[in-house]
Amino acid sequence: MGDGVLVYFGYPQVHEDDAERAVRAGLELIQAVGELKPSAPLQTRVGIATGLVVVGDLIGSGEAQERGIIGETPNLAARLQGIAEPNAVLIAESTRKLLGNLFDLQDLGAKDLKGVAGPVRAWEALRPSGVESRFEALRTATTPLVGRAEEVDLLRRRWEQAKRGDGCVVLISGEPGIGKSRLAETIVERLGGPGAMTDRGQSVQPGSGAGCEQECTAMRRPTKKPRAEVRGSVAFVALCARGPRLFLHKAPPA
Repeated sequence: MGDGVLVYFGYPQVHEDDAERAVRAGLELIQAVGELKPSAPLQTRVGIATGLVVVGDLIGSGEAQERGIIGETPNLAARLQGIAEPNAVLIAESTRKLLGNLFDLQDLGAKDLKGVAGPVRAWEALRPSGVESRFEALRTATTPLVGRAEEVDLLRRRWEQAKRGDGCVVLISGEPGIGKSRLAETIVERLGGPGAMTDRGQSVQPGSGAGCEQECTAMRRPTKKPRAEVRGSVAFVALCARGPRLFLHKAPPA
């Protein structure tokens, strides 16, 4: 596409955090280009939009071969990129709604874009917000936990076991959206308190095993506290007697 690149997040493989991945990729791209040492200055502009498209057959040939994509979303992203300031990431309202408080955003107001019906509200993604819990960042309100008394009681018993010096690891697994993150947060709320220390770890890349390394490091070094994150479809709750200490690690599926 000339001097531009069109990237799809959510096709051909869908992830629950595709909007987040797209924004992080845009911010990291701008940073990476800024670190280059070209003979002439380079400027990067990124536009991101979220919506439904129809994916067709391959068109073109050789290096120019690509999938035919029908829908307003690619055009909206291209128009946002066109009005972006140098080294800026602009996102549509449809994308912003999926990000919660994961990023620091600047509201640019409604914009009239060529080929787009009606004004479109645009936002500039400035940086990751540094929010401690992804679960909290994506949920503004919490309903009472219902139907998990048995699971909560099991984790409570394992915590008491750990405080007696017999550490253990509890694996919470299941389909996305059934409440693993909520259960983990509930355990933190109910078991945390005086004399207890809570750490959260994350896997940066699916299947990389990086999160497990963080977990082991955290338990070996009581003063080392990884950044908090809650994501994916598997949760490890490692309960050990050094502290005592409650360690939560959630990893995306491999």
